[in-house]
Amino acid sequence: MAQKNIVFQYGNTNVTFLAEGDNVKINATEMAKPFGEKKKPALWLRTQQAKKYLEFLTQVQICTSADLLIVMSGGNGQQGTWMHEDLAMEFARWLSPEFAYWCNKKIKELLTTGTAALTEQERKLFRTTIKGLENKVEELAPDADFGKSVRRNADSIPVTMFSDFLVSNGCDIGRNQLYEFLRVYGYVYKKGETDRNFPTRRSTKMRILETRYPSSTTEFGPTVYVTPKGIKYFLRRRGVIEAFLKKQKALKD
Repeated sequence: MAQKNIVFQYGNTNVTFLAEGDNVKINATEMAKPFGEKKKPALWLRTQQAKKYLEFLTQVQICTSADLLIVMSGGNGQQGTWMHEDLAMEFARWLSPEFAYWCNKKIKELLTTGTAALTEQERKLFRTTIKGLENKVEELAPDADFGKSVRRNADSIPVTMFSDFLVSNGCDIGRNQLYEFLRVYGYVYKKGETDRNFPTRRSTKMRILETRYPSSTTEFGPTVYVTPKGIKYFLRRRGVIEAFLKKQKALKD
């Protein structure tokens, strides 16, 4: 018979219900979490109340205690102490009357509909969780873009190549404009009469820019490269770059 794991939220705690036909088991380890160290399943199972009730259930249901109480270990997502719904309800009453009422409602809904309705609190929590995941995806997007852009380059890339990459991602900035942005915001500076850009101490310390020197006399002079860390850093600040471009355009107009 197929098993169905359903996780509900009680306060800030996940409580897993395992539905199998007309039977429901509940993760008692998770049930006890909101109530502290003194409310663990093992402590309740040592009480006379629990022992007598467990013995009574084995008699009326004609089963063994192993059918009503299971301890699972391992990393399969089902580890913990699991109790048959009848035993779990008695445990829930020991934890708190409010929690017992909540458990009872969820069990009834599972048995009658196969699902359980979400409370407004649970809906709000899920909405918050989804929003957090969306923000996380947005935060990680530069890493994905970075991976695509430098898959063929396991090393840093020149500022010229990085400006091309920004253009391909909707940020219309040329090489000279990008250098200007880097100078205005203190990432590079011009050294001496060479009219060449060099990373500032700040950029070097942050490891976002570096200088590459030519390996032969036929190549150009020192060139600023954007490091892998720098690519992610500047991609996350694309909005600042775009604001800089708008400001520059307004000054020219």
